[in-house]
Amino acid sequence: VLSKAPDEETLEPEGKQVRVIDYFFERYGIRINPNLPLINTGKGWFSVEHLFQRTTEVRGDELTKDDVLSFNDEFASTNRIHHIKDTLQWILHQGNERQTLNDYLQHYSLTVNTEPLNLEAKVLDVPTLRFSNNNTVNTSRGTWNLKGVEWSASADVDSFAVLNASGNSCEDYMNNQLRSMSAHGMRVPSVNLADVTAHSRSSHFSLEKQDFAALFDEAIGRARSYFYGSIREMQVGRFLNYRTDTGEVVRAAVLRDPEQGIFLIPQSRTREDATWATHIVVNRKNSLAD
Repeated sequence: VLSKAPDEETLEPEGKQVRVIDYFFERYGIRINPNLPLINTGKGWFSVEHLFQRTTEVRGDELTKDDVLSFNDEFASTNRIHHIKDTLQWILHQGNERQTLNDYLQHYSLTVNTEPLNLEAKVLDVPTLRFSNNNTVNTSRGTWNLKGVEWSASADVDSFAVLNASGNSCEDYMNNQLRSMSAHGMRVPSVNLADVTAHSRSSHFSLEKQDFAALFDEAIGRARSYFYGSIREMQVGRFLNYRTDTGEVVRAAVLRDPEQGIFLIPQSRTREDATWATHIVVNRKNSLAD
């Protein structure tokens, strides 16, 4: 592509200097746009407005079978492999001088730079980690101890299921997990783990896919029954978790006989478990009634 416009670039077609724009008019009788570039395709210069793109042809698709075989012989055949091996042997054994790694690499236009690479880096100040009640913890070499640290904002676990496929008891492990979650400030329901746990009768190594599916179904069923059990099965004084119109899961107490309608008194979303909000009346027409 010409670096100058056609009205600025010159050619010497017959020993005399002439502007490209004039040459096209004198030679071909056409006036080219002085502001558009010229393209050299190898066969000559052409104005860009007189070139057309041919999208149906691919460069090299006119090669014959012999052309393809010739290319293969030169670049991908066993002859090429032998050429590389012979060249390597020549490099390793040429002359009596001892060859270094750099000597070998130079034959392939490769060099090894042994100078250290210098990069600029910024050392950041040690961050201050703040948790609930503006408490801070110390860091050491990028690590910190979170034991007993209460989060500034933590997620509540309103319901859960336990699937035990170990073949052994998992009660101690789960109790430690729940205690740790509570220590971090998470609100965890107080449950009897046996009510929400599905146990396998054998080790998980011998369980099939359908066995795991059955365990999942059992664990979810147990949790659903415990946390979201049928309203008709609720007795006076029983607690359950239910989902409000806003999607929040709330712990509530059942205070009336479900045959006559029930009262649910939601627990307040505060840390004091003894705090209760004003009760709401739930009738049979909403999603809580069977």
